[in-house]
Amino acid sequence: MLKPGMILNERYEIVKVIGEGGMAVVYKGIDHKLHRDVAIKVLRPELSADEVVVSKFRKEGLNAASLSHNNIVGVYDLGRQNGSDYIVMEYIDGITLKEYIERRKKLTNDEIFKIAVKIADALKAAHASGIIHRDIKPQNIMVTPKGVVKVTDFGIAKATSTSTMTAQNEAMGSVHYFSPEQARGQKVDMRSDLYALGITMFEMATNALPFEGDTAVATAMKQIHDPLPDIQALAPDIWPGMAGIIRKLTNKQPEDRYQNADELLEDLKRVYQNHNYMPDNQPQSAAYTPAPAQAPQQIKVQKPARRFDPDEDDDEDEDEDEEPVRRVGFWIGITAALLALAAIVGLLLKFYLNDDKGLVSVPSLIGYTEAEAEEKVTSSGYNLVIEAQRYNDEYEKGKIYEQTPVAGTKAEPGATITVVLSAGHYDVTRVPDCSDMTYADVVNNLVELGIPYEVETQVSETVEMGYIIGQEPEEGTAITDSTVLKLIVSLGGENEGVEVPDLRGMTREEASQALKAENLTLGEVSLSYHDTVPAGQVIAQDLDAKSLVTEGTAVNVTISQGTPDEEIEEDQANGSLFISDPLPADKEEGRLSINAIDSNGNSSGLFDQMITHDDFADGGMSVSYPDGTVKIRVYLDGTEVFVRDIN
Repeated sequence: MLKPGMILNERYEIVKVIGEGGMAVVYKGIDHKLHRDVAIKVLRPELSADEVVVSKFRKEGLNAASLSHNNIVGVYDLGRQNGSDYIVMEYIDGITLKEYIERRKKLTNDEIFKIAVKIADALKAAHASGIIHRDIKPQNIMVTPKGVVKVTDFGIAKATSTSTMTAQNEAMGSVHYFSPEQARGQKVDMRSDLYALGITMFEMATNALPFEGDTAVATAMKQIHDPLPDIQALAPDIWPGMAGIIRKLTNKQPEDRYQNADELLEDLKRVYQNHNYMPDNQPQSAAYTPAPAQAPQQIKVQKPARRFDPDEDDDEDEDEDEEPVRRVGFWIGITAALLALAAIVGLLLKFYLNDDKGLVSVPSLIGYTEAEAEEKVTSSGYNLVIEAQRYNDEYEKGKIYEQTPVAGTKAEPGATITVVLSAGHYDVTRVPDCSDMTYADVVNNLVELGIPYEVETQVSETVEMGYIIGQEPEEGTAITDSTVLKLIVSLGGENEGVEVPDLRGMTREEASQALKAENLTLGEVSLSYHDTVPAGQVIAQDLDAKSLVTEGTAVNVTISQGTPDEEIEEDQANGSLFISDPLPADKEEGRLSINAIDSNGNSSGLFDQMITHDDFADGGMSVSYPDGTVKIRVYLDGTEVFVRDIN
């Protein structure tokens, strides 16, 4: 394990361990370039020799780095030092959903709804980017005190097929949420993530897992074969519609579940508005048997009540009662027959009148080159759009292997056919050929293959902006643990590259305007205290001033909150610090955390609660620290504002 105070790549300082898993250890750290707290996930040393695990670990970072969403933990950087691979992520000051459930026991319907919507929205964004999480579970979802929900660990489940499966607790933790197809080792898709979300919602509602076994295999078998327990018996207060959503999410067959996150979000909103709304496709199982469909009610004609006369013949009256019913039934039958006949006539008219008149058949472009396809679609009255280039084992480089709409479909002349070109076969042990590809295509391929990369831009009069000029190492070079593919991306001609302005000292609005003037955008904005830069001005930026980038690039900045109002006075004789008000004048409250670090790097909390200016009305507060303390760290709302070495 890494020790507190260690610096990775001269930038990221290790502060303390905040989480451990079968694959990696997660540390809280400090990014000294952008002056912000970060989480650093470091692959365990015993797994660093496993090429498959290392590749998948890197791919997790690349996958998550390609996503930008409020409910997904952001990834800032990934690297390797002294044989240790690491991913630098957004630091979340909160707890896992698993811990939240354990503390709350059972969540309310409102809580389940709000958390489920945020997770579903995160999955919607990931799935839209072609990324399947594969390990949705409460342990991989963070919840902050303010109710922010963040999904983390994208792609990590793909690496649990080798060494990490020896960590039984990790395997058991995941298998409780595996879909039946995942438990069988079959191909998974977005519906598998939705199944895992259904199990997570079941746990939120009941504080229990639906399928428990003595071993991972036994639990997996239950996922495959056992019906879902009756959630309404375990959680009587759950909305009927919410129970219905959970049942639909956890159908054994993928085709019976929600097919995408959009469908789920729609039903969640419907159930929130009408708690009794029942989604379709409810599973048929011993644990859940919906009420049988009721037969159409007979129409009865009420006759005036009369006194009972034992001498009167009742048969005639029974016939009189039934006659109106027969007449109504007759006309209902006639109406149904006429409606069916009208539908058939409509279909026949559509066929004979040929509604497809004027449409032309989409040609097959599979196996064609871009030039060949362009010629063919032009003669057929269509337009051609190249969506991407991706590695493909079946088709040569430059040949089309996928098209939308598919061949044989009819569409209007002038419609667009979107195709995907093969980037050729990819050998997992060799560096791929990135020539003649756009930067976006190359990055998408590298993310899929799990290959780390870095980018250099260069002005070129001959290569179009955004295309690859060159690469290091060259195509065919053997891939090792230390391989990082350097991409040289064209900025086009002399006047096509965009120079990053120097934003230091500017306000946020000034920085935004300066970037906009260069056709760039303001990216992530972090806040940090600073001894010399006045509040509201930019302290640092992630892209160096005067560096050349492509248009539309986002520049991340850190803005000063000014010098903290606190002054820390140390009383070594009594082992205490006197701290004055750390809140800026324009901030009403915040969470103050004070930690003591001993000589072994162990951290102990001295203070952690919300504060206001009134708490410091008498000038400040005194905080005692234990013997052996060598350093005090002070945080405001999770951001380190002061460090004091104890002599």
